[in-house]
Amino acid sequence: MSILRDVIQEVNALRYQLQQQEGYITGFLSSNNKQMELVREALQGSRNGHDQKMLAALQQAEDSLKKSLREIQEAQTALMRIEMI
Repeated sequence: MSILRDVIQEVNALRYQLQQQEGYITGFLSSNNKQMELVREALQGSRNGHDQKMLAALQQAEDSLKKSLREIQEAQTALMRIEMI
Protein backbone atom coordinates (compact mmCIF):
# COMPACT_ATOMS: atom_id res chain seq x y z
CA MET A 1 0.00 0.00 0.00
CA SER A 2 2.96 2.31 0.48
CA ILE A 3 3.56 2.51 -3.25
CA LEU A 4 -0.10 3.35 -3.87
CA ARG A 5 0.00 6.06 -1.22
CA ASP A 6 3.14 7.51 -2.83
CA VAL A 7 1.48 7.54 -6.24
CA ILE A 8 -1.60 9.28 -4.81
CA GLN A 9 0.59 11.90 -3.14
CA GLU A 10 2.49 12.48 -6.37
CA VAL A 11 -0.74 12.83 -8.36
CA ASN A 12 -2.02 15.37 -5.82
CA ALA A 13 1.23 17.31 -5.99
CA LEU A 14 1.10 17.34 -9.77
CA ARG A 15 -2.51 18.50 -9.74
CA TYR A 16 -1.60 21.37 -7.42
CA GLN A 17 1.31 22.41 -9.64
CA LEU A 18 -0.85 22.28 -12.75
CA GLN A 19 -3.51 24.40 -11.08
CA GLN A 20 -0.86 26.95 -10.12
CA GLN A 21 0.51 27.08 -13.65
CA GLU A 22 -2.99 27.41 -15.05
CA GLY A 23 -3.55 30.42 -12.78
CA TYR A 24 -0.26 31.99 -13.81
CA ILE A 25 -1.00 31.57 -17.50
CA THR A 26 -4.51 32.94 -17.11
CA GLY A 27 -3.00 35.98 -15.38
CA PHE A 28 -0.42 36.39 -18.14
CA LEU A 29 -3.16 36.19 -20.77
CA SER A 30 -5.11 38.92 -19.03
CA SER A 31 -2.03 41.10 -18.75
CA ASN A 32 -1.12 40.45 -22.38
CA ASN A 33 -4.59 41.50 -23.51
CA LYS A 34 -4.24 44.75 -21.56
CA GLN A 35 -0.85 45.36 -23.16
CA MET A 36 -2.32 44.81 -26.61
CA GLU A 37 -5.02 47.39 -25.90
CA LEU A 38 -2.41 49.89 -24.70
CA VAL A 39 -0.37 49.36 -27.86
CA ARG A 40 -3.44 49.85 -30.03
CA GLU A 41 -4.30 53.08 -28.23
CA ALA A 42 -0.80 54.52 -27.90
CA LEU A 43 0.79 53.55 -31.20
CA GLN A 44 -2.18 53.44 -33.52
CA GLY A 45 -1.03 53.98 -37.06
CA SER A 46 2.59 54.75 -36.27
CA ARG A 47 4.63 55.70 -39.31
CA ASN A 48 7.20 52.97 -38.94
CA GLY A 49 4.65 50.24 -38.23
CA HIS A 50 5.84 49.81 -34.65
CA ASP A 51 2.26 49.24 -33.53
CA GLN A 52 1.84 46.31 -35.90
CA LYS A 53 5.20 44.81 -34.92
CA MET A 54 4.39 45.03 -31.23
CA LEU A 55 0.89 43.69 -31.74
CA ALA A 56 2.27 40.78 -33.75
CA ALA A 57 4.73 39.95 -30.96
CA LEU A 58 2.01 40.21 -28.32
CA GLN A 59 -0.31 38.06 -30.41
CA GLN A 60 2.43 35.47 -30.76
CA ALA A 61 2.86 35.49 -26.98
CA GLU A 62 -0.89 35.06 -26.54
CA ASP A 63 -0.97 32.12 -28.93
CA SER A 64 1.87 30.45 -27.02
CA LEU A 65 0.13 31.05 -23.70
CA LYS A 66 -3.11 29.59 -25.00
CA LYS A 67 -1.26 26.53 -26.28
CA SER A 68 0.39 26.09 -22.88
CA LEU A 69 -2.97 26.45 -21.18
CA ARG A 70 -4.49 23.73 -23.41
CA GLU A 71 -1.56 21.42 -22.63
CA ILE A 72 -1.96 22.00 -18.90
CA GLN A 73 -5.66 21.24 -19.17
CA GLU A 74 -4.85 18.03 -21.06
CA ALA A 75 -2.40 17.07 -18.30
CA GLN A 76 -5.09 17.71 -15.69
CA THR A 77 -7.47 15.45 -17.61
CA ALA A 78 -4.80 12.75 -17.73
CA LEU A 79 -4.33 13.02 -13.96
CA MET A 80 -8.08 12.65 -13.45
CA ARG A 81 -7.96 9.45 -15.50
CA ILE A 82 -5.12 8.14 -13.34
CA GLU A 83 -7.11 8.88 -10.21
CA MET A 84 -10.02 6.84 -11.51
CA ILE A 85 -7.85 3.74 -11.85
